[in-house]
Amino acid sequence: MGGYLQDAGFYESIGLGDQFRPRQPKRERVDLVHIRTLEPFFVDGLLDFLETAQPFAPGLKPSMRMSLLELVQNFAEHSNSTSGAWAAGQKYRNRITLCLLDLGKGIPNSLRSVDRYRRYGDPHLIELASEEGVSVATGRGRGLSIIRRFVRINGGTMTIISGRGRVRFRPDRRPIGDQIDGTFPGTAVFLSLIPTQRGLFVLGDEENSGTH
Repeated sequence: MGGYLQDAGFYESIGLGDQFRPRQPKRERVDLVHIRTLEPFFVDGLLDFLETAQPFAPGLKPSMRMSLLELVQNFAEHSNSTSGAWAAGQKYRNRITLCLLDLGKGIPNSLRSVDRYRRYGDPHLIELASEEGVSVATGRGRGLSIIRRFVRINGGTMTIISGRGRVRFRPDRRPIGDQIDGTFPGTAVFLSLIPTQRGLFVLGDEENSGTH
């Protein structure tokens, strides 16, 4: 937290800049944004922020834009959150970290509106919601499943917290789900990415299309 406040100029603004000299490399960041409706400019800014780490493969950026637009729209407008959603991010030592959250109904409660999902615990329902074809029932649409695939292929991680569940998605291993203490009133998605050996963010076929 101290490093973020340094980068944001907080200590300088209250006259304590000399006492809090930066001790670590400066973080590039996406300042906290309050989202109440679809924000195309914010999504474009997120994509540009990801490209500060490495470029997208040819043809990938438009499809990622559509997925993020859908995800942000559903967080802001279809989560039953009266206060909208929030997003923030930072780049530190080549690692990109993004967070998107709302204080709405939450994934487990959304899925339990469908009879066949009522018997499952929160972590299992979160994992189901990230799969294509199931995610529609949560109001998150295909955006979440595409983001999960993008993070996995590019060697990143994604953590989703909702209700009493938390699931960590990592490349080359099964998702890890557990119960959290208390209940999170909504849904929070955390993404973490670092530059890949191929030097491009890919999703599948684009990797080959850009090499010919």
